[in-house]
Parts: sequence; structure tokens; C-alpha cells
Amino acid sequence: MFHRVLARSDSRFAYCDPEYTIEADLFERCLDFFQKHYNVIGVEKLFGGGAGLPDHPLLITFDDGWADHEQVALPLLAKRSLPALAFIAADAVDNPEPAPFWETRLIHAFRRGALSADALADVWRAAGPDAPPSFSDLGGLRALIGRLFALDPQRVPGLLAPLGAALASPDRHLLTHAELASLPRRGMTVGAHGASHRPLARVPDAAGDLQRSQEELTKRLSARVRTMSFPHGSYDAKAIEEARRAGYELIFTSDRILNALPEQGPLQNLLGRVGLFEEEMTDGRGKLRPELLALWLWRPPITRLDVRRAPARA
Repeated sequence: MFHRVLARSDSRFAYCDPEYTIEADLFERCLDFFQKHYNVIGVEKLFGGGAGLPDHPLLITFDDGWADHEQVALPLLAKRSLPALAFIAADAVDNPEPAPFWETRLIHAFRRGALSADALADVWRAAGPDAPPSFSDLGGLRALIGRLFALDPQRVPGLLAPLGAALASPDRHLLTHAELASLPRRGMTVGAHGASHRPLARVPDAAGDLQRSQEELTKRLSARVRTMSFPHGSYDAKAIEEARRAGYELIFTSDRILNALPEQGPLQNLLGRVGLFEEEMTDGRGKLRPELLALWLWRPPITRLDVRRAPARA
């Protein structure tokens, strides 16, 4: 599981969220590693069940709907003839601002120097009674983001409204309709990632959000969307049931596991994914350490997620 892929020379790289962004050269080295040690598959292979899969199958996925899925990651994949699957939040498409991703907008504005410590402290106090932390670095900001995530999701836009001007981005970050439409034509299958990008285990109408994402993406692509992943990795048994009801045949979580594959019969339709993050697989200077990448890919437990006992994951 990846999120953003950007070249260091890209103006967006200077202020993007470093936790969820991988530098383009490092992404290429990951692809080299995948090709050496795995058989990279497209998602259509998973619909045939475990018996039809090659040895050591690996599916490359992306979350959210960033323009760099199409602008940066897709050309690097196409150069190697590698398929991938991109989960797109429907409300992100053609959105000039990453409005569905308020936490990312906060990080962007903070790293651009557009947010003062006093303004962030005011948001902290509006969200609860205790004293705010220092906002001298991303640590304090991530504490604020965690605090806001703990609230009713419908409260957050109002709390952030005073920061509106500061959150405005100088660059376009999200997919246009044309870029979205080009993904399946060039080897990247499109899946859904909710409509609003809100945590589906905590929103009052998860069913409506899931159905709207299906309808919006189907309309834009002129084809039904068969897969989805949970925004923020947030799901419970009810969200799984509603996802199936909305027509999604394969449902992906952010549980860091290796999925057990049956030798015969259908594949389980609730699947975990191994998130890959730059700081976990590099030497601190951005250079790939293959042994660390191998550790993250090979160490997770091989298991099947229990659909009936799915906890609420936020």
C-alpha cells in the first residue's frame, strides 16, 4: 500500500506529508525489488481464487486519489509493464483543494509556514479543555490531528473554518476527471475509497457514503467498481456488510498482514495490506535498504481477517 509518489524536484514535495509520501526514485527501487522477488499481479487475478495465482503474488495498491497516481506513479509502473490498483475517494476527483483530506491540508499549510502556533492552539482549545502542546514541529500538529479525529467527524469542518485562508493550496493535488479516466486505459485499475474519505466505522451513514462512491465512480468510468478500501483503515462489521451491499466484491483494509491464500476455492473477500513508508525502509538519507523492505514485506503474520468479529478500527 502506497499513498503519494512525488519527485524531489516537484514543488509539492517540499510541503507534502512526509509520512505518506515516497520519493519517485525510491519508488522505482521498490518496483525493482518487487520484480526480483515477486510476481506482480493485477487485481483481476484475485477474482479467480487462490488456485489461479502465481507463486509469490504481489498486488500494488494506492489510496486516496492524488494526481501523482497518474502523473508520477503510473509512468514508472508502465515503464515496467506493471499493473496496480488505485482506490479513489469520489469527492476528491476534480476538487481543486484536497478538502476531503483536512488532516493533509493542515500538514501542507504547516510545512508551508502558513499556520501560526497561536492559530493551532485556538483550534486545540476549541476541541477540548486541556492545554495545547508546542507546535514547533510536526509532532504537535499530529497530536492536534489525533485530537480532532477523536471527535464526531461532523464537528471538524467547523473547528477548522477559521483557518480557511491559510489552508488554501498553491498547487493542484487531486485527480481530475481526465486523469482518473486515463488510469484504467494505462494499466491501473480503479477501486473506491469511500466518497467523503471519512472513517466509515464512525460516520452516521456509512451505507450512503459507500453507495455514493460506487455511483460517482461508475458514472465517471462508465464501468462498475468492484473493489474498495476503507478510508483511514476505519471499519467494523457493519461497514463490511454495507460495502458488500453496495456491490464491492473485494474489500481491502489497512491491517498489516499477509493474506492466507487457499489452494482451491474462492479467495476471502476481506484482505489486509502491508503499508510501505519511506522512513521504515531507508537509511535515513532516503536510500533504499533492501533488507528493511524485505523485513516489512516478509515479517507480517499470514492470516485471514475474521469478517464476523471485525472490530471497529479508527
